Amino acid sequence: MNREEITLTIPGKPKYISTVRLTTSSIANKICLDIDCIEDLRVAISEACNIAIDERGIKIDYIVDENSIEIKVTVPESKINYKSDQSLNLGKQILSTLMDEVEFTEDFILLRKFARE
Repeated sequence: MNREEITLTIPGKPKYISTVRLTTSSIANKICLDIDCIEDLRVAISEACNIAIDERGIKIDYIVDENSIEIKVTVPESKINYKSDQSLNLGKQILSTLMDEVEFTEDFILLRKFARE
């Protein structure tokens, strides 16, 4: 499998996060991640979207190859407005636990998961 890129943009409403979860599961399944990895991704993408949710919407970029999936969550034409509270810290801890790599910047949240041998 070559490196493939997929982009999904949703309105900034929590009710659309389930669409992101389903899309993430489907993409992860296509690269043959095991069921535990897929479930970790579903929870992680929900958490990342909840952190980044904005009335301007959310853009999710997936970059996949045969060994990994990288998911970048951004707010189109804006910065992510991180709330400095306990729930944000919990969200960051959840993402760090579920994913192999996590990066938080004012421009994006980046999640990486590698296929297990």
